[in-house]
Amino acid sequence: MIASGVIGEEAHRFGVAWVLLCIALALHVVDEAATDFLSVYNPTVQAIRKRFPFLPLPVFSFRVWLIGLCVAILLAFGLSPLAFGGRCFVVGIPFRWPS
Repeated sequence: MIASGVIGEEAHRFGVAWVLLCIALALHVVDEAATDFLSVYNPTVQAIRKRFPFLPLPVFSFRVWLIGLCVAILLAFGLSPLAFGGRCFVVGIPFRWPS
């Protein structure tokens, strides 16, 4: 019999780790918003784009940046039932998680 994903205790541990990862990301976004991260990010991106115009680095307004990250966090939390179910495709997502 071929297993369709992680089973049993491993699936539960992965699900808990997934939720903790989502919480950590949410706290990270709150910290960035509270410390005015974009006031450092946007001028840095503009300087890099002047020097290397071929790099597609975006400049964000606070509203667009925050809404985009909130949507990403909500989607990640929405995948939690699949993580607790041990679905194979969810297991690979943390390895591609943006830093």
